[in-house]
Amino acid sequence: MRLLQQTVGVAILSLASRALAADYHVSKSGSDAAPGTSAQPWLTISKATSELKPGDTCTVHAGTYRERLDPARGGSSEAARIVYRAAPGEQVYLKGSEQIDGWTSDGSLWKAVVANSQFGDFNPYSTKISGSYLTYGGDYHLGEVYLEGEPFSEVLDKGGAGTTPKTWYAEVGADSTTIWMNSGNVDPTGHLVEINVRKYVIAPSKTGLAYLTFDGFNVLHGATNWAPPDARPQEGMIMSNWGLKWVIERNHIADSKSVCIASGLAANDGNDGIDQVGNHLILDNTIQRCGQAGIAGSHGMSASTIKGNLIEDINPQKHFGGYESAGIKIHTAIDVVIADNIIRKVHSPNNGASHAGIWLDWQSQGSRISGNLLYDLEQSVLELEMDHGPTLIDNNIFVGGGHDIWDVSESSVFVHNLFVDTSYTVQSADSRSANFFNPHTSQTAGAQTHTSADDHFLNNIYIGTGPSGISEAPGFICDYNVAYKGASLTSWGDSHSISKPTFDPNFKITSQDTSATVTFKTDSAPRDVGCLLVTRDSIGLSAVTKQGIENHDGSPITIDSDILGVMRSSSHPTAGPFETLTAGSDNTFMVSAGASVTGSGSGGPAMGASGGSPMGTSGGSPMGTSGGSGGSAGSSPGSSLAGGNSTSPAGPPSTSNTAAGTNDGSGCGCQVAGDRRHPAGWLLPLPLFALWPALRRRRKRALSAARASWRTAL
Repeated sequence: MRLLQQTVGVAILSLASRALAADYHVSKSGSDAAPGTSAQPWLTISKATSELKPGDTCTVHAGTYRERLDPARGGSSEAARIVYRAAPGEQVYLKGSEQIDGWTSDGSLWKAVVANSQFGDFNPYSTKISGSYLTYGGDYHLGEVYLEGEPFSEVLDKGGAGTTPKTWYAEVGADSTTIWMNSGNVDPTGHLVEINVRKYVIAPSKTGLAYLTFDGFNVLHGATNWAPPDARPQEGMIMSNWGLKWVIERNHIADSKSVCIASGLAANDGNDGIDQVGNHLILDNTIQRCGQAGIAGSHGMSASTIKGNLIEDINPQKHFGGYESAGIKIHTAIDVVIADNIIRKVHSPNNGASHAGIWLDWQSQGSRISGNLLYDLEQSVLELEMDHGPTLIDNNIFVGGGHDIWDVSESSVFVHNLFVDTSYTVQSADSRSANFFNPHTSQTAGAQTHTSADDHFLNNIYIGTGPSGISEAPGFICDYNVAYKGASLTSWGDSHSISKPTFDPNFKITSQDTSATVTFKTDSAPRDVGCLLVTRDSIGLSAVTKQGIENHDGSPITIDSDILGVMRSSSHPTAGPFETLTAGSDNTFMVSAGASVTGSGSGGPAMGASGGSPMGTSGGSPMGTSGGSGGSAGSSPGSSLAGGNSTSPAGPPSTSNTAAGTNDGSGCGCQVAGDRRHPAGWLLPLPLFALWPALRRRRKRALSAARASWRTAL
C-alpha cells in the first residue's frame, strides 16, 4: 500500500509539473517585449534563457541567432527538463561568429577593419592557442574567417596570405583589428563573410546545471581554446560546465577551433560523485571540423552515452595539436558507453603527437566501445592509456590502414570485432600511477602502475594484420579468432582459431555524406571456428578493479547480439561483428549516423543529409535505445546499419535488454522522459538501399507527427 501511495504521488507530481510547464517560442520576427507565445514570440534566445523554468520548452524558429545560449537555470528532474529545440522542419543556426561587411581590395587580398569593441573583453585574433599537452601550433590564434560557410586557414604572416588562396591573416591594434583575406577569384562583397567572436555557443555561466536538452540545432563557429584535462573549464563550443544529465541530440555541430562538445572540469566544480555530474546522452549528432576533438571530457563525462554520432574532419588544417587530439577523447571514463558512431578523417601531421579515433585516457573503468565504425584515420585507431579496466570493445569495425591500436591498460576485452589492416601495440608496463575505483562509482579504491594483464582477444576477424605481435602476459586469452589475407595469429594462444592466409575477403569501404558502405567476403571459417558466447562469467573479473563486464547498474553484459542487433547463437556465435554472413559471396552493409545537415545558414554550401534508423537492443549491445528529451523533434534517432548479401533478406531480429529498465537501455544512468524505444534494425539486401531514404523520411514524418500529438495531449 505504501509503495502504491508513493507511485501515485510521483505520478501526480509529474502530471502537475507538466501542467505548469510552458512552451515558449523564439523567432527572428519576434520581440523580447512579447509574451513568448507561438503567436507573439520572443526575438532572442537570451530572453528565453532568462525566463524558462523547469518543465518548460523553448521552440526556436528558422534563422541565424548570433548569441550565446547561456541558460540561467536547469531542470529539476527528468519529468521537468528544460528543453531548447529547433522547430520541426526548420533550420536554426546558433553561431559564435558575426557577419563582417565593408571588405576593400588591398592588392591580391581583401581587407576589413573591425572595432575591438565588437569583441568585448575577448578578442580571438589576439589570443593564441595554449594549454598543457599542446606540443605544436602555439603561434596560431582562436580566430577564424568563413566565406559562405567555408573556413579559411590562418597564415602567420601577411605575405603568406598574399600567395595562398583561402587563407587569412590578422593584426590587432589598440582600437581595431584588421583582417586580410585571400578569397582567390571571389569578390567577397555581396557574399556572407563571418569571423569568430564568441568562445562558446551553448554553455551556461553557472556550474552544475542539470536536466537540459538541446535538440535539432546547427551549432557553428566557436573560438574555443585548447582543452586539456586539467583546464578549468575544459572548453567546448557546447560546454556542460560540470553539468548533469544533459541531452544533446540531432544537432549539426561544426567549426569549433578546438572542441565541439566538452564535459570536463569547471572553475568551481564540486561533488565528484558519479551521480552528481555527467550521465549525459549525446545522440545522433553530426560533428565536423573540430581542431582538437569532436567530443572531450575529463571527469565530467562519467556514466554518459555517446551514441549514433558522425564525427569527422578532426584537425583538418593540422595547425596545432598534442596529446589531446581525437574524434572522442575522454579522461576518467567511468561507465561510459560509446556506441554506433562513425568516426573518420582524424588528421595528423605525423610529428610525434597523438591523434586517435577514440582515446580513453587515464583511469577509465567499466566503459564500453560497441558497434562503431572507425576508418580513414591518419594515425591511431584506438588508444587505451593507463586504464585499469575492464574496458569492453565489441562488435566494432576498425579499419586501420596500417595504423594501430595502442593499449597501455589492463583488462581490455576485444570481442567480435572486425580488424582490417589494424596493428596492435601493447605496452607491457608503465611506471605512471593511475587511480582505480569501487565498481560503478567515482570513489577511489587505490592507485597502481600499469603491468599488462587480463586482456582478451576473442571471436574477432582479422584481415591483413593479426594479433601475432602481442606478447603473452598474465591473464591474457586469445582464441576463437579468424585470420585472413596474411594476418598472423599469436604463438602462445589461438589454439582454436583458424588461419586462412591466402583467402582475400576483398574488403571495401565507400564513404557517403553521412554514411559508409562496407563490403567483404568470407568463407565458412567465421562459423567453423566454434566461438563461445562471451559473458561476464566467461571473462571474469579484472585483477586490479575486481569488476567484470557490466552495465552501469551492475547488471552483467552478455554479447548475445551483433552490430545489427541480430541475436547471436547461444552455443556457437559467428566470429566478427556480424552474426549472419554468406560464405563465398559479397556481404554488404550500409552504416549511417548523425543528424540531418542541410547548409550553413544565410548561404553557404549545402551538405548531405541523413537521419538513420535505430538499432535493436540486447544485453550484449547498447545500440537500441536512445533516450530523449520528451517532446523533442527531429529525425529518428540512432546510427543505422542496413546490410545484405545474395540470400533473401532477414526480417527484424528479436531483441532483449539486460540494462536497467529505468534508463535508456545502454547502462547510462540518465533517465528519459518519454519512452522512445524502437524495434531492432533491419537487415536489408543491397537492392532495397534505393528505397531506404524514402522509408527513412516517411518514418521521420510519422515520428514527428506522433511526438507532436503526444505533446498536445500532455
